[in-house]
Amino acid sequence: MKLGEYKAKFLGGPMTLRFVFGEFQELVEALGERDWRHVHEEWNDVTLCSQAWLAEYLPLDWTPILPGLGLFSAHKFAARTSVWEEIFDHHNVDFRMGCLKKGSNYRKAHKVTWALGQAGVLEVDFDWVENLVGGFEES
Repeated sequence: MKLGEYKAKFLGGPMTLRFVFGEFQELVEALGERDWRHVHEEWNDVTLCSQAWLAEYLPLDWTPILPGLGLFSAHKFAARTSVWEEIFDHHNVDFRMGCLKKGSNYRKAHKVTWALGQAGVLEVDFDWVENLVGGFEES
């Protein structure tokens, strides 16, 4: 999948430098915790989001296929979409990728609250979501 297609399908808008810096902050936190699985995940997020941001300014469209340059994250974000669709459906609102501008990790309660809030949900069924996603992570 080329970055242009990825951005249209999974980002719901342009990639911002603020979002890239947010992913970088998560990478730094994972490094500080010496959680190497999490470091790998965040490194991929940083590289994919950096490429998506760079693609905003370059007249090129490329496929992030090199190891360590975001392909893992592209698949992760794609897999998360169906879960988000289920969460939004349970709350009787239409899913829009733009609601995930602050992150797509549905295992973080604050990201679920923010995403559903963007769709007008005032009361989140946290027990149901937690059961669906297999528990929440600490923020």
